[in-house]
Amino acid sequence: MEHLAVLMKKISISRSRSRVQAAAARPSARPSVRLFVRPPPAAESARGPESREPERGGRGARQPPAGAESPAPGRAAESVAPRPRAPPGPPPGPPGRRRRTRGPRRIPGGRAPRALSRWDPALPQPWAPGGSLGAGGGTAAAPLLVAVAALLVGAAGHLYPGEVCPGMDIRNNLTRLHELENCSVIEGHLQILLMFKTRPEDFRDLSFPKLTMVTDYLLLFRVYGLESLRDLFPNLTVIRGSRLFFNYALVIFEMVHLKELGLYSLMNITRGAVRIEKNNELCYLATIDWSRILDSVEDNYIVLNKDDNEECGDICPGTAKGKTNCPATVINGQFVERCWTHSHCQNVCPGMDIRNNLTRLHELENCSVIEGHLQILLMFKTRPEDFRDLSFPKLTMVTDYLLLFRVYGLESLRDLFPNLTVIRGSRLFFNYALVIFEMVRLKELGLYSLMNITRGAVRIEKNNELCYLATIDWSRILDSVEDNYIVLNKDDNEECGDICPGTAKGKTNCPATVINGQFVERCWTHSHCQNGSPSMIS
Repeated sequence: MEHLAVLMKKISISRSRSRVQAAAARPSARPSVRLFVRPPPAAESARGPESREPERGGRGARQPPAGAESPAPGRAAESVAPRPRAPPGPPPGPPGRRRRTRGPRRIPGGRAPRALSRWDPALPQPWAPGGSLGAGGGTAAAPLLVAVAALLVGAAGHLYPGEVCPGMDIRNNLTRLHELENCSVIEGHLQILLMFKTRPEDFRDLSFPKLTMVTDYLLLFRVYGLESLRDLFPNLTVIRGSRLFFNYALVIFEMVHLKELGLYSLMNITRGAVRIEKNNELCYLATIDWSRILDSVEDNYIVLNKDDNEECGDICPGTAKGKTNCPATVINGQFVERCWTHSHCQNVCPGMDIRNNLTRLHELENCSVIEGHLQILLMFKTRPEDFRDLSFPKLTMVTDYLLLFRVYGLESLRDLFPNLTVIRGSRLFFNYALVIFEMVRLKELGLYSLMNITRGAVRIEKNNELCYLATIDWSRILDSVEDNYIVLNKDDNEECGDICPGTAKGKTNCPATVINGQFVERCWTHSHCQNGSPSMIS
């Protein structure tokens, strides 16, 4: 690839000249000023997590083949073909099950549900002895289809409510960096580059905790004095890669003072690869398991950093005291603890089946990702006060499904999982990624940070006190709402009187959408809107 410094000079040319050059070089190319492109539909794929390629090149990175031709300088950043997705189709069901022509009222964001007098036979009997809610989650789940739906904004975007901002090109000095202060989403790319006079002390008081997602790519090039992104972007959770920088969603190049990435909240790069090159002081690269963040690591290009010379001596949290705090994984035959910095692990926990009492819930305290399912069920003796001091703010993703069944005393998931952002649905519970069943005291879901259920549907049934369902626009969270099954809750009887933030004072704070002919404000609770623009939920 041509030296990126030359490429940067090309980027610095005026927009109009860049468009003319791009059009001359390739008439069909889209202009780079287009901030967001909705990916076209693609063909079916049967790739699953088991098909993930191991990392190569000794650092989790593949070297470009010798003599490989570089992209022409000056070309606009372009989109590559999106990952394939499965075509829509009816969900499997047991033979002989008949569809009812009438039933409870239709929930916005869900199909007209079938009226059932008991638990649907399509679902297992989880409370029966030897039922399917044990380890493994029941019957054989469908294999993972490659997820095209983007993983969206992290919960910090709600803890620090902000704006959707356009793509930014910030260069030469720090002045324009302050434009990021109120941004929770950058809808486009974020380029920070060519700051030669900045010093480490210039960045010490700079932090943008509201920023949780970049929809295109993040690029840093020759920003002198910047030693870590830990404080600058502490809550950056997702880089979607809707449009890429030469097939890369994250580019770190010639950052002469950068010592660590420090992006400890980064959970997903939805599309595109990683290029980290010629950063002479950069360590803590061998301690990052990129396969936890990307679907495929084979196109990563991580070379010519200090880490390559094995001079770093990276120490993960607790190692110096002889106590291992961080999870370890095997890559290229090496069993290594995974961390972003000396103080931040790359936390991943296995799937959990928590039942009968609250004791095991504390195992979630250090988990940022549950790699598997999370089932919480059959806690009959719990009271509301038992949950008042329970909170697991580190948890941002469940890779399979989330199921709650008969947890007495739990009134809301708002404080329990304030930062749960993504349920991926790699393996499903009978086609469902979120199941809420017979939660007798649950009054609201409260999952105000939930931005994406990548695969699978939602089943919410027989929760007699549950409101704030008609105020959720599920089409902003799922690709398809046809298979949602939301019935026999208090919300069905129109007894809730849900009030979104600001409504009682006559001021509309939350966005409103039209579903089934109803123009309704969208919120999770009386204090939390359902935020995000439709363009982000493509």
